[in-house]
Parts: sequence; structure tokens; C-alpha cells
Amino acid sequence: MLELGRQLHMEGRLGEAAAVYQKILSKDPGNAEALHLLGVVSLQNGDFPQAIRLIRDSIAMAGENPDYLNNLGQALYCAGDLSGALESYRRGLKGNPLHPDILNNLGLTLNDLDRLEEAQEAYETALAQDGSWPDILHNYGVLLQARGNLEKAQESYVEALRLEPRMEHTHLSLGSLFNEQGNKEAAIRAYQAAVELNPLYGEAHEALKVLYWDLGQKDRMDDSYYRACELLPQSSEAHCNLGKALVFSQKLDEAEKALNRALALDAENAEAHSGLGCLYTKQKKFDEAAAEHQQAVRLDGQNPFFREEWGNTLSLAGDFKQAVGVFLRAHELHPRRSSILGALTIAMNETGDARVSEIVDIDEFLTTRFLEVPDGFDDLDAFNEALHVELEAMHTEHPEPPGQTMKGGTQIPGSLFTGPTGLTAVLKEKISKALSEYIHSLEKDSEEKDPDHPFLRYLNPDFRFTGAWSTILHGSGYDNSHLHNEGWISGVYYIKVPDLPEDRWQAGEGCIQIGEPPPRFVSERNKAQRLIRPIPGMALFFPSYFWHGVRPYEKEAIRHSMAFDVI
Repeated sequence: MLELGRQLHMEGRLGEAAAVYQKILSKDPGNAEALHLLGVVSLQNGDFPQAIRLIRDSIAMAGENPDYLNNLGQALYCAGDLSGALESYRRGLKGNPLHPDILNNLGLTLNDLDRLEEAQEAYETALAQDGSWPDILHNYGVLLQARGNLEKAQESYVEALRLEPRMEHTHLSLGSLFNEQGNKEAAIRAYQAAVELNPLYGEAHEALKVLYWDLGQKDRMDDSYYRACELLPQSSEAHCNLGKALVFSQKLDEAEKALNRALALDAENAEAHSGLGCLYTKQKKFDEAAAEHQQAVRLDGQNPFFREEWGNTLSLAGDFKQAVGVFLRAHELHPRRSSILGALTIAMNETGDARVSEIVDIDEFLTTRFLEVPDGFDDLDAFNEALHVELEAMHTEHPEPPGQTMKGGTQIPGSLFTGPTGLTAVLKEKISKALSEYIHSLEKDSEEKDPDHPFLRYLNPDFRFTGAWSTILHGSGYDNSHLHNEGWISGVYYIKVPDLPEDRWQAGEGCIQIGEPPPRFVSERNKAQRLIRPIPGMALFFPSYFWHGVRPYEKEAIRHSMAFDVI
């Protein structure tokens, strides 16, 4: 019977396989293999807590089985417990030090923890035993690219594709490498190859869209979505993706046709209903929009993004009371999504909901700290001047990416703290120390707070950076109000600021504002709660769901900062 379960499992018939495993366990509760495989089904279904419990129980029965420990590590990784995943992989390697799958997963986890040298060692150990694993070659290439070794990364991607030409994610990575090298045409071809292999591959579509924008070819930004519909003319998902892309491009008439075509192919496509809701919201047809959002939620009530878009429509229509309830349910489903919390605080402010003061406690959660002076420098001014020179050389003149809130300046993409070198590495070290002190102070406060507090519940002393980017603003440059879904704590370090008269600083020019939402929601109840003057050498930390932005300043001078997110 166990072989039947395995066969069904391999065919992707997970429900039937689970039923077989459960039947075995009803007769033989000590069958570790059936319990382990039932845990793997839970892992594949996205029920990570259940997978962790079942696989741990199977290990308790069978001992330190490397395959079991590998799958436990994957379940812990998917649940966000990277330290636990790391421990599980290490235990598995004790039983089989050259297990290629464990070494690969170990490398992925170490990479996410920014322990790049150890990750590289894991991949190289696996490839030394057998260099014909395309997945390991791909992941090795990603790591090499992150470490700046583009030549070897390209070799690794090319070899992976030689062994398995249909790996669309490797085509995507190769395209990003070509883009980084400045070979835009090669990047386009690689991204297009990914789309041809998988017309529903969202990341490849997005990469093409951004690249065409960067090249000034805005008329081509949606080409790949149209191509997907040519390749899959009967796919509701392909037409839905086209419609949502056209909504973003403000081609609303074409978008409506595409989304209605998606629903003609599948009337229960919740994404298409949500997309129509967003489209009607842009047209200020709020009743029609709300009806589409409600239909999306009816079809998929566990999707927090559908509820978030519905709540946004309600807020724009002025129905903040109902929006609060919708956002609260969305927050329950996705408690770490900053944009849901940010939208919730807008609606709460407008309805006078006292709970908002607990969520947006600026006095408690916002802090400024001056970094330690690095070795080899007399003071922070000397360090900042050298850091400015290092980073400024990396800035190039490009159009702001689509959806970018920063205007009147340039920005280096957000991976500067991944395998950093030079003074950027020094800055990361100093910011990390200051962040550790900040988190430690919050941990003391959290003992007296609600354990389910939306910010304090996720404090992580073993934090990792999810992004870091350098921004240089010029005269009249600014940053519209925004928040960060990529982090839980966000921050900024000031490297260089304009020399403004005191009265203009007092008026808020060039300052970072905290608390003011996007302009369409600014009101007497939703406005800036702090204006903080940037000072070179100072770092500012705050929850990623706090609305914030940079006020413009009227002087031809540079304002240089390094922003970052951590989880």
C-alpha cells in the first residue's frame, strides 16, 4: 500500500496519496515512512506547521534520517524559521555529508542569511561530487552574481541551461546578469525565452516591463503579456495577467476587455474580478468596483490581497468604517504585510478608532541614532565623504522605475548589503550594531505589551537585510509618501545633506516626514506627525508600515542617503 501512496504522490495526486498514508497509519501508527510522506504532502500543500509536526514525529520514530531532516529543513525554511532549517540540514549532513539536495538547500538558506562564503562552500561541495545538477548550478550562479563574479555566474547559468534548457528561472537570472552587464538586447532575449517556456511566469513579464521602461520603450511594456495570450489563447490566467498589466499602464479600455475575456473563459477567476475592481476604482465607479472585489472575496476568502484592494476602494469612496473591518480581516490573513497595516491606520484615523495609537506609536517605535566612527577615520564626516564618493560612482542616469515614489534624483537598486565590499560593508556592520541595540530596547518594552501587537510580535534579534539602496536627490527632489512591504523594520542613514538656512529646515524642506499618507488621503486626521531633519551620520529606524516620505527642498545641492529594510 505504501508503494501505491508513493505512486499517487509522484503523479501529483496529493489528496489521494494523503488518504493512502492515513489509512496505513490507522492500522500501523508507528509507520515512520507513511508519517513522513504525509508531512511532505502538507509541505506541498503549504500547511507548514502541520508538515513540521508530522515530519518531526517521523524523525522521533525513525531516527536521524537525512531525507527526513532535509524535508523538515524545507518546511522550517518555508515557515520562515531559517535558523531551524539550518540546524535541520546540518543534522542531515551528519548522516550523509555529501547529500546533494541537502547541500543545495543549505546553500539557499545560508544565502538568505547573507552568509555567502558558507553558501558558496555548500554549493561547491555538492558540485564537486556531481556537476550535473541544473538546480544547484542555477543557485550557484545566483550566489556568484550576488557576489559580483559575473563571469563565473554566467558560466554556471549556461551550463545549467545546457543540461536542462527548459529552466525558465535560469533564463530569467541570465537575463538579469546581462542587464547588469549593460547588454540590454541579450537581457531582452533571455527574458523572452523565459516567457516562451512559461507564458504565465510573472517575474519574467515584470523584468521585461521594467527593462523596456528603462530603455524608454514604453509602447513595448505590455508586449510579453500579449504574447502569453497568443501562446495560451484559452487561458483565463493569461488574459487576466494582461488585463492587470494594462490597468497599471493606464490603458483602461483595453484592460477591461482583457479582464472580461478572462472571465468569459473562467467565470470564477477571482484574480480577474479583483482586477476589474481595481480598474473600476481608477474610473471612480466605486459601487461596481466594490461588487467585483466582493465577488473575488467570495471566490477566495483566504486571499488577503483581494481584501486589501477592496478596503482601498472603500477608503477612496469615503466608507472608512467598513474599510476598517475589511483591513482587519486582511491583516489576520497576512499579519506581516505593511501596506495592509498602513491602509488600516488611514481608515482608523478617519473613524477616530483609538486602536490606531497602539499601532502607530511614534514615540515608542521611532528612534534616531548616530553610528560609531569606523576605524581609520577621524570622525563621521570623513567617513561619509569617502562613502559618498564610493557610492556616487555607482549612480547612473536612468528613468525612475515604474511605480517609483522617488522623483528628481537617482537610485541604486536595493541589493547593496548583499555581499558588500569597501565602505558599504563597513556601513552595513555599523548599522547592524545600531539595529541590534534598537531591537534589544524594543524587546524590553514588548514584555509589557500585547503579545499579538502587529509590530512587536515579529521582533527578530537574528534579523537579516532584505534590501538596501542609495538615493541621491538634487534640488527640488523629493520622495512621495510610501511604506515598505519588503521589511518589518525600515531605516535610513544620512550621508550628505544640503546646506539650508535654519528657517527652511524648520519649515520642513528636505526633511523626512512620518505619518502622512499619500496625497489622496491627507486630511486633518491623516497628516504628518513628525518632521525629522536629516543629519549626516545619523540613522533613523521605524516600523516598515509607517507612512513616510521626503519633502522637497529648493536648492541645487545633493541629499544622499542609504535606506534599508530588515526582517
